[in-house]
Amino acid sequence: HCIETSCNFFKMALNRHLTRGRKNSHIYAACVYITCRTEGTSHLLIDISDILQICCYELGRTYLRLSQTLCINIPSVDPCLYIMRFANKLEFGEKTHEVSMTAQRLVQRMKKDSIHTGRRPSGLCGAALLLAARMHEYNRTPMDVVRIVKIHESTLRKRLLEFGDTPSSALTLEEFMAVDLEAEQDPPAFKVARKRDKERIQRIAENEAEFTALQKEIDAQLDKDLRKCTKKVSDLAGHSLEMTETSDFIHQSTLDVINECLTEDPDDFQLEEPQIQGIGPDIEAMCVPTPSHVDISVSLLADGGGDLDESLVNLEDVDDDEINGYILTEEEARMKNEKWKELNAEYLKAMKAKEERLAKEREKGKPERKRRKVVKKKNIGPSNTAGEAIEKMLQEKKISTKINYDILKALTAPKVEELASQGETVTVIKEEPVEISLPRRKKAKLTTTLTTFGLRKAKPIPTATLHTHIPDPEPAPVADEPAHEEVEEEPETEVEVEPEPE
Repeated sequence: HCIETSCNFFKMALNRHLTRGRKNSHIYAACVYITCRTEGTSHLLIDISDILQICCYELGRTYLRLSQTLCINIPSVDPCLYIMRFANKLEFGEKTHEVSMTAQRLVQRMKKDSIHTGRRPSGLCGAALLLAARMHEYNRTPMDVVRIVKIHESTLRKRLLEFGDTPSSALTLEEFMAVDLEAEQDPPAFKVARKRDKERIQRIAENEAEFTALQKEIDAQLDKDLRKCTKKVSDLAGHSLEMTETSDFIHQSTLDVINECLTEDPDDFQLEEPQIQGIGPDIEAMCVPTPSHVDISVSLLADGGGDLDESLVNLEDVDDDEINGYILTEEEARMKNEKWKELNAEYLKAMKAKEERLAKEREKGKPERKRRKVVKKKNIGPSNTAGEAIEKMLQEKKISTKINYDILKALTAPKVEELASQGETVTVIKEEPVEISLPRRKKAKLTTTLTTFGLRKAKPIPTATLHTHIPDPEPAPVADEPAHEEVEEEPETEVEVEPEPE
């Protein structure tokens, strides 16, 4: 029956082309294991892989692929199917049936407590058989069970610990066989997650006091910063009010001064101006070039020139402490010197490099470059007339020797009329065109005549003379006319070409 079922599964896989790219041994083993699972026999996948010497994981991949593609509903594995098989291999003797029944009851309790979900049946059977053997006073070590069940020792110990977390583990053998607890337990993975959550909540509760203290410190710092900001805002408001009042006062005082200046008469001011001693000319005299102010400033300088230096150097009203405050101490001078060097480090570095370069040039014997003298422009004072300004400008600048400035002055129309009114004779010199006779440039041409020998002979050609006459468009107004210039004609030239020798 099982053989026919396995053959039917293989035919289905062959029709679906699932055998392509897979080994036949893997397909055969997968079909046999599917039959074992559907029929409920006590065979494991590892048993088939041991017989065929195939990797258990490759066989499992082929089995899953076939079962999913063929849409076969495979029931979950019941670990109780493997209890009797493993119990016989552990050699319990006459009590094999009793040990196997106890192991089956333990597996049923594990299934009720959700320990079997996601676990291999061999691991549950091994843990149940080890507990049953100890209950019936059989000395079986974990290594004996691992050798039969074919699981790792750590897996076996983990299943024992999971069962130890259930209430059934606290019962004795008689109580366990007589009483079946109705309460079911959560899966072990769920318990581990809940345990981690409890530990995390407990750590948060322990750190709550620290968080509270930290929150208090943060609130205190925020309140302190808020008070500082409020104080700064109030100070700025007061400062702005003070600045507003100051600007209003300055504006009002400026308006008062302007009104006073507008109401006063400037003539009265000049007459009533006191004679001030000991100072130079005022700003108005230096800026406005009027003769009256110039005379006043000169008179002030003449009258108070003796007391000028005394008034400028008068230090009677200055305290000694204020004078001492102007003088730096040695420490202050040193600090200021260091600060200056720090600010002008690049300039000092450039000057040092320049000095080194000049020193090297001197060692090589290169001549020093002569610096061109820079002529500072003199400050030309205000002038009363345009002529005076021109004279001052000419005095400052270099006067060209190629220009007759007297004739330039005579070119102005008012000056000519003034000289004519005084009875002086004004002569205007006007240049007249000149007739010039120029000779034409001579061009020598060679007229060749071939002889019987192939020689060329040049004949002289007379040159023509061209007289160029430039007529006068209008007769000159002056009586004397310039002499007529004539250019002598150059004599005719004769060019001869000697015959070449044969």
